[in-house]
Amino acid sequence: MIIYIAGACRRNPGPAGAGAVLVQPPHRVHSRSYRYLGIRTNNEAEYEALLMALERARNYGVREIVVRSSSQVMINQLMGAYSVHSPNLRRLHELALTDLGRFESWQAEHVPSAANLDARLLAAKAVSEHARAEAAAGLPNR
Repeated sequence: MIIYIAGACRRNPGPAGAGAVLVQPPHRVHSRSYRYLGIRTNNEAEYEALLMALERARNYGVREIVVRSSSQVMINQLMGAYSVHSPNLRRLHELALTDLGRFESWQAEHVPSAANLDARLLAAKAVSEHARAEAAAGLPNR
């Protein structure tokens, strides 16, 4: 299973969303999901998107995954090329590695933003839907 993930953030930190698309090769979309995350940094949103997608893949019984993201930072952190400094991010990174370890095999690949468009749009949708709901309820824009 190929998992495309993305996080979106209005400001950094700011209102954030996670998006994920699970694809059965070669091109069959298995599922799409998105979630509003509250106030997060862009990197936290990327990890939250990964955790959301991994949970969904496990629920489907997937054993082998390829994670694709346009976040070069996250991919390099997952592969051990970059260190993780932020305590909040370190916790999410450790959770992600634990979850990834539950699969028989996994890979993480950086892809250009254009190749990750569906996941990026879903993450942005989570943020914009939440903003519209807050506006409809008369809450101040954050």
